[in-house]
Amino acid sequence: MNSATNRANSLSLYEPFVTASVARLLSSKTLNIYQSPTPISLSDRTITNTYVKPVPSTTSISLATYVSSSDSNKIRARFAHLSTSPHSSDGVNVLNFVIYPNPTFDMPVFGADFVTLPGGKNLVLLDFQPLTASQRTNSGDYEIFAKASKIRATYLSHFPWGGDLPPEASKFFSDKALIWTRCPGEEGRELIQTKVFDVFQEYLELYVSELEKRLDTSTNAQSNKDYEDGVNDYNSYRRANDPARPMLKRLFGDEFTESAIEHLF
Repeated sequence: MNSATNRANSLSLYEPFVTASVARLLSSKTLNIYQSPTPISLSDRTITNTYVKPVPSTTSISLATYVSSSDSNKIRARFAHLSTSPHSSDGVNVLNFVIYPNPTFDMPVFGADFVTLPGGKNLVLLDFQPLTASQRTNSGDYEIFAKASKIRATYLSHFPWGGDLPPEASKFFSDKALIWTRCPGEEGRELIQTKVFDVFQEYLELYVSELEKRLDTSTNAQSNKDYEDGVNDYNSYRRANDPARPMLKRLFGDEFTESAIEHLF
């Protein structure tokens, strides 16, 4: 077991991803990101459950939103992080992390969905998600997709294809940046703590650097209606089809679950 794995074992599986993301966003003097208050009704929650064997455990969920301070260059980042303690292969760990760029930037959305379920089931989806017809059909013309494709190529041998995605969701996944894999068991957990974390950081750095570059050269461009329609379509799909909904309802109840999904998307 390497040093990265040893360090991560003292944390929930996806906590290092959250820590690295927040640190990178807050460190940017160009973006001027700050944490927006979370509604009291959606504040951090922890429950004790007995279905995780051999000992009872606690499951916690935390929601957070980060936004840029400038209304004219609005950028939003949203997290949902759920974890079971004590940390083990029988626990539940979920991270949903999305960054929405300024609508005038004509950039994809940064999307990360990582899910670990009891029994060593680990699902990893990382992408720069296209929201407009141009981003889907002309992705080769976008520098950010070209750079992501090069990063992905260095990691794909570690990530076997995770299987067919729902046809109705296919328009929200890119052909250049998508990483979608299933990595079962303890080997999968170690892969998440190493290679998945590494490619996540490279994608994050590329994406945030592109945001910074766009802000440095921004003009008073008009908002892109195709992009705004795409965001609404994406959010509507995510709200209606969130795969974590049944689990969250079982853990935290209907009211909290629906409010949390509405808050995130």
